[in-house]
Amino acid sequence: MQFSHPLMHNNFTKADMNAAIKLFKQKNIILTQSKYVKKFEKKWSKWLGVKYSVFVNSGSSANLLTMTVLKILYGKGEIILPPLTWVSDINSVIQNNFKPVFVDINPKNLCMSEEEIVKKVNKNTLAVFMTHAQGFNGLTSKLISFLKKRKVLLIEDVSESHGATFNKRKLGTFGKISNFSFYYENYGGFKNWGIVTDKYGFRKGNNKLSKRNNIVLIGDSVLFGWGVNSENSVPRKLHDITINNEIDIGIINAAVPSYSLDQSLHRYIHEIYNKKIPHDLIILQICIAENPSKIHACYHQLSLNLRDSWN
Repeated sequence: MQFSHPLMHNNFTKADMNAAIKLFKQKNIILTQSKYVKKFEKKWSKWLGVKYSVFVNSGSSANLLTMTVLKILYGKGEIILPPLTWVSDINSVIQNNFKPVFVDINPKNLCMSEEEIVKKVNKNTLAVFMTHAQGFNGLTSKLISFLKKRKVLLIEDVSESHGATFNKRKLGTFGKISNFSFYYENYGGFKNWGIVTDKYGFRKGNNKLSKRNNIVLIGDSVLFGWGVNSENSVPRKLHDITINNEIDIGIINAAVPSYSLDQSLHRYIHEIYNKKIPHDLIILQICIAENPSKIHACYHQLSLNLRDSWN
């Protein structure tokens, strides 16, 4: 059986196109800041839980605008940010003559390590530019208290974590300024799909534990189902096959986009094996370059039968 895994489907609906056509037919049209922009800003502010929002043309422009405002209000200084982020986060810091100070990530949530941030804060630190990567939250109560005590600004990049919460508040409401992006590749950045996880942090919709047999799928974006609805993901297709053939097998989607082999194995050990989530089979998917001089890539799957060893 062959599977197709598009990054996305057509993101412009017929209703979207009809609305654009209707606008272009009007006389004296305004194509930038007009009534629909203001309407969106008010709705977005209400949804997020903040007083004000400013709509710009892209998340990259939002980053640049944010750092420009910091430069005008506070002058120079150091900005702590992660190496795992969008390039415009880093460029906006450099373009405004701030000194970028990089802090490594916590592999459990792909956000900056709290301990490493604390180590890097000094008298020249102006702000911590936190990227909430791939749906995860990077904040802790301890970090927020520390930054407040040291009078260090918190700036949030929530481009991949729309709707994610911490202490029952949406991310993007904790910092001095927060930035969002609606680029189609970002989580929640378009209306065709969204990600819901279960209590274990696995992608919901594929995971139904069986009393007898369970298969754990670990890997990167291919197994996770990057850019496709849950019903089009590999784990869901595999689940459907078991249902159609009346086979009592549970499918657990424990894959995470952009995870390396080490990260996948780390997650399996700490989030599945150590928590004694019962399973009989592991399917590990990894992607490696077939030839470094070419773009082509090949996908490899490794299946491990644990039925005789699991207890």
